[in-house]
Amino acid sequence: MLQQTSSQAPVVHFKWNDYRRSYSTRAGNGWGSHVLEYAEIDAGTLKARLLVVPVGQGSVPRVETEDLVLVNLSGAVQVEVGSSKVVMVVRDQLTIPAGTTYRFFNIDLNSAVLFAARNIATTSTDVKGGPSGASMHMLWDDCRRRFRWGLPFADKWGMHRGSGPRVSTEHLVGHMVQQPVGQGSPWHASSRDLIFIQLEGSVQFNAAGERWGLEPFDLFMMRYGTPYSYSNVGTTEVLFFDIGGNAYAAGGSTYYADDPGWPVRADAVKLSTALDPTGSSYLSAHGAS
Repeated sequence: MLQQTSSQAPVVHFKWNDYRRSYSTRAGNGWGSHVLEYAEIDAGTLKARLLVVPVGQGSVPRVETEDLVLVNLSGAVQVEVGSSKVVMVVRDQLTIPAGTTYRFFNIDLNSAVLFAARNIATTSTDVKGGPSGASMHMLWDDCRRRFRWGLPFADKWGMHRGSGPRVSTEHLVGHMVQQPVGQGSPWHASSRDLIFIQLEGSVQFNAAGERWGLEPFDLFMMRYGTPYSYSNVGTTEVLFFDIGGNAYAAGGSTYYADDPGWPVRADAVKLSTALDPTGSSYLSAHGAS
């Protein structure tokens, strides 16, 4: 398993209204290959940023040395992945394994916005033989029908939330989370570094002794082992996407009976959990582990 470094803050919040002013233009071969790259958020084992693809523009062919996951936030893009072509519409997800040649084009009448997350734990030996795996295109119209509402305590009023099907590569695991109005989550800590992109609604995270309010296009990162909870504090449903890097420990997330404090109290009560076949945590008992 990985060892966490202590050089980074446990939580970092990039507000869209602030970081939208910090972008650079990636221009490959002149007109037709302009892409705006926004500030990158760093979560230790993975990094993420927003990309804006203006009308009539696209990227030049690229080969990443890390696994890459794309989520379409606005507009429509055609992505060439190896010898295949896929069209991503809003909320579609696409994995591009390390070593795969890809490029994308805006095929809409408005700018396209992509969330791009990559792991930073891949070594060069992973891509010597070409792609490290097959790409996977998850269509929103399909995965929206396969949300699970069986997360720990999700059956209780005040804790309702749903988890979308997982998108994964060798080094990255992500999913959508949907939360109705007036609902929250129990306190829990991930076994992975996490990055969140807020898609719809207003959500409040409690973590590391502070409160963090996320609005659409906000980026949020959480280091492994940091307990957190989140609540829908708006008047519409919340939807966000979160993605994690390689796990530091086996067994999935750690759930707590209540706020474990920060730093975590020695007497904080952990709940007994297990992993279901999808890799999601569920309560195996209501007592302490």
